[in-house]
Amino acid sequence: MSNDIRSQVTNIIVEKAKNDATFKANLLVDATSTLKNSLNIVIPSNVDITVLEETPTNLYLVLPIDFDDVELSEQDEKNIAAGDSPTQLGAADDAF
Repeated sequence: MSNDIRSQVTNIIVEKAKNDATFKANLLVDATSTLKNSLNIVIPSNVDITVLEETPTNLYLVLPIDFDDVELSEQDEKNIAAGDSPTQLGAADDAF
């Protein structure tokens, strides 16, 4: 997933969390299920997601993944070449 797509997906998730207290609470407890059930974003079983909420006294700095160092499966490469969305990546195992 490119950084642009990741940013777009992140923005959608953040906006929904701002406007939907139930979604936000569920996201903090079980991000994988919440993303699947609320936004139809399926996270591969070998991927962990940690959702943190900043406070005035707790800030987080996230160093993003360097996608140049990520090896994609042949299926993922085919999906990307076909122009599939990030929710369709990893279709051979689970979608993302």
